[in-house]
Amino acid sequence: MFKHGKKDVQKTLFDQDQSFPGYVMNMLQKSWADDFYRFIFSQINEERFSVLYSDKASRPNKPVNVLVGLLILKMEHALSDEELIGSLYFDYRYQYALGLDANDNDDRLCV
Repeated sequence: MFKHGKKDVQKTLFDQDQSFPGYVMNMLQKSWADDFYRFIFSQINEERFSVLYSDKASRPNKPVNVLVGLLILKMEHALSDEELIGSLYFDYRYQYALGLDANDNDDRLCV
């Protein structure tokens, strides 16, 4: 069963980046992660992947935009699978680039 990922979700008071000092947020917004989110991640057309999923009621897919974004980041940064997952969980720039909230368990990937 195909399910769309989140796009342009409004930030909440409890999002992780809300706790960062202003200068850290400024650095984050000037990093590659902000450009990746705006110009690559937000342009991924998930609908094109819907034909790969069953129309029958079944377990929903993980967000396609996150999976495709991870593959692009893996190639761009020449990472192994283990390095990619480590970067996703321990480097906030990767979470930011993929529009993930550290507190949102729905976007966790099985590894």
